[in-house]
Amino acid sequence: MAITHGSAVRGDLAQAVLDAVDGGTGAGKVVVMTAADAVLATIALQDPSYSRSGAVLTALGVPLSTTATGTGTAAKAKVVDSDDTTIYAGSCGMSDADFIIDNTSLVAGQTVRLTAMTYTAPV
Repeated sequence: MAITHGSAVRGDLAQAVLDAVDGGTGAGKVVVMTAADAVLATIALQDPSYSRSGAVLTALGVPLSTTATGTGTAAKAKVVDSDDTTIYAGSCGMSDADFIIDNTSLVAGQTVRLTAMTYTAPV
């Protein structure tokens, strides 16, 4: 049997993630990467970064945008705090992904838009 968490604990886990992203002196960021970890873009989050409802965090201010710094295919992303400490990571795509962006074929200099991002604490 897999380990599961009750709803109160899941809410606490979500709050801990929110506190970690917003901790530090500045806003957290989303780092968009290729499958081989090459950085394609870094998108600043708002501060505070998310709204919370129970165990679910929803990014504030989306869509958020930046200019791509690299060229390649976006496959994954991570959320880091203002000190670049990784808080969590997941898949990146145009749909059915943890981080939803408007285009996964990125070219340095183009605008990259983060159109949706949620975090759900594990069951």
